[in-house]
Amino acid sequence: MDSDRGQAPGPHTLTEWFDRLTGRLLPVKVVLFIAGIVTAVSTLITACVAVVEWQQSMGDWRPAEYAKLKRLRAGHTLDHFRATLGAPLYRRVSEDGKITYNTFSPRPEYWVDVATDSTGASIAFSVTSCAEKSRPTFAFRWGGRVTLHTTRFQDMFQEAVMVKAFHGMTASSYAFHLVPGANATSYRSLAWGVNDTCSAWTFELEEHRLIPWNEWFDRQGRKQGEGGPIEREVQELTESDRESLGRPSINTYAETAPGVELQDVYPEQIGVDRITVRP
Repeated sequence: MDSDRGQAPGPHTLTEWFDRLTGRLLPVKVVLFIAGIVTAVSTLITACVAVVEWQQSMGDWRPAEYAKLKRLRAGHTLDHFRATLGAPLYRRVSEDGKITYNTFSPRPEYWVDVATDSTGASIAFSVTSCAEKSRPTFAFRWGGRVTLHTTRFQDMFQEAVMVKAFHGMTASSYAFHLVPGANATSYRSLAWGVNDTCSAWTFELEEHRLIPWNEWFDRQGRKQGEGGPIEREVQELTESDRESLGRPSINTYAETAPGVELQDVYPEQIGVDRITVRP
């Protein structure tokens, strides 16, 4: 019995035996370390997939829609718009037959209007958002940008050159800032503002953001004829006008292909036509 004294006791449990085995074999340690990393990465990937699926199940589809809109530019073919947005819901032709207006609604929250020429190339396109949570952003070459339902008129007074407003009673009403084509815009005409297309889905059947503009229009006494649009330099607005007209946020963005003037494409309502799409 005395001969057993001084010898290290052997492993009494499976855990002790495993610890001693791995302690002596470096390759086993390496394999177990790599296995641990793989397990951790796999768990992280599974968690990320679960988060994405949860977001999709909660209806978080807007970022994907914003990405679609960023890929669109006036000048692209109608085929490209169709491949990105699906088939248009409505199509109408200008009185002279030279312009076709194709209206898309990939989601119930917004409209895309694409004006094309006889070759099928887009000469202008616009986006109108009818939901407060739908806020796509459109960036300009000179560094400015507008975000629907976030950017207000007063935020962009310094960028705009002209105000175009029309109070149409039972016809369409709208108010827009216009920027003519130049090198800074890649010779595209730009516009952002409010049209009243979305009012057809409200209980009051009225676009509240146009109320101060309609009041301003009435104060001008319709200087350009009964029922005609008023176009004024932004700088000519009085300080009081700039204060009251600057508060509303915008719901529409529009641009033309290079060398095309917006007024030639949209002589009246800018963007999707309220009469065409209203229920």
